[in-house]
Amino acid sequence: MCIHLIEEKCISCGVCTGLCEHDALTLTGAWTLNLSEALCVNCKACVSGCPARALR
Repeated sequence: MCIHLIEEKCISCGVCTGLCEHDALTLTGAWTLNLSEALCVNCKACVSGCPARALR
């Protein structure tokens, strides 16, 4: 199972990308968050660090 992104809550701050040790989260040039299910190991480091609570 992978982390779930609630897109309408995401503020594109990039905090989660710095917390993910597996590079499963990236910000595009348009400041859109991309979540790679193939790279996500469900460690939830991004969930606990998201200031907008856009990840679960």
